[in-house]
Amino acid sequence: MLVVPAVGYGARMEVDVRGSSKYPKDLVSAFLKREALSRAIWGITGLRIGEKIDSPPPINQSALELIVEIMFFASMAVEEGHVQPVGVVFAERREEFESSHWSFIAFSEPRVFAVGEIAKLAAVPDFPRSLLAVMPGDQGLSIVGVASPGGQSLFRKDDLIRVLAPDPGVLVLGRGAREVARYVRGQILDQPPYYWGHRDGQEQRQLLSIAASLGPLAPDSQDGRSAAIKAYLQGQLVFNQILHVVSEMSRLRHGGIVAILGPNDDAQVLLARSRALELPMEYGAVVRDQLRAESDWVRGGDWEKFKNGALVEKLGWMRRQIVGFTAVDGAVLLSHSLQVLGFGVKLPVPPVLPDVVQIGSDGTPGGRWPLEIRGTRHAAAASFAEQHPDGVAFIVSQDGDAAVFQSVGAHVVYWPLGVPLGDMRVS
Repeated sequence: MLVVPAVGYGARMEVDVRGSSKYPKDLVSAFLKREALSRAIWGITGLRIGEKIDSPPPINQSALELIVEIMFFASMAVEEGHVQPVGVVFAERREEFESSHWSFIAFSEPRVFAVGEIAKLAAVPDFPRSLLAVMPGDQGLSIVGVASPGGQSLFRKDDLIRVLAPDPGVLVLGRGAREVARYVRGQILDQPPYYWGHRDGQEQRQLLSIAASLGPLAPDSQDGRSAAIKAYLQGQLVFNQILHVVSEMSRLRHGGIVAILGPNDDAQVLLARSRALELPMEYGAVVRDQLRAESDWVRGGDWEKFKNGALVEKLGWMRRQIVGFTAVDGAVLLSHSLQVLGFGVKLPVPPVLPDVVQIGSDGTPGGRWPLEIRGTRHAAAASFAEQHPDGVAFIVSQDGDAAVFQSVGAHVVYWPLGVPLGDMRVS
């Protein structure tokens, strides 16, 4: 048995050199099994929060297997002297791309879905924020245009299947904006645990507190939900907004940390070792206003007016600016209410590193995570979580993987998020 470093998730992979390596097509089998389990969990969750969880459209397994096989070889195709990352989104009907969920640019003539054609078109979409749109045609699969997910949130999300090739020989298979399975070096990695899939633990404590600090995100209504369930849903919304930033950091692949303080933490010591802003950037206030506006839309407002409004534009500008701050060595520091306080923050790393526990694919604490073999950025984020138990640190590696460091009980935990699938990750 040969043990090699994993690409992503911070785990190690055991590769059996005697012949147990997986083939790219095995990724589809793993995807189908994990999707079935995921739908069962979501169904139970829906019953618990009093909502009906609609079933996604059925999966065309033969088409998906063909897409995975072709994308594997396309991931290694050289065009104009280099390999270009590329991704596709699959739909059975063109109407899926022409709905308000997507921004869609159609080709006048469909292009054949083949390795050479994908390599030629790989640089056309702004990967991974936009993807090549693929559909079944008279002569097999066809590339019909470029599609970008738009205006998605907890309230509005699609269930279309993505197949991404971010690196040569690497495939990421997802449903909507949620990564389900990844193929790397002849192995299929564990699925990233769903951050909001286990409501009985302490894992979401920090994010629920951050969401509460912003105030109510929707008008109070007599919808039968308990206060705890409303707080839980509000936490998901705020988490999703932060992941917009994390997704863009992942796309740029320069790495970085976004550190969010606890409600009683003193920022001044950290800001003395940073490029502090003269006035905080009120990111949290704009997040709150945007989510309130979206809640109003859910209650009957005009979606097109909301989607193109100044508030959405301002929020997008703030996200891009935060991502720009992460390009400077050090962390971007936010208050508990998501005010951006400074960037280039040198998070202190103690002589003795904290012991870190990794969250497993089932969302429960697993074995020890080897912090000592990772770089300074991971040591700083883990130490921040230990020193600020009511805070949380989001970290992106240079390979594009995202994760959370936070205190859960007596432990610092490493919660892998995988690679966000595009700009609007929901899970």
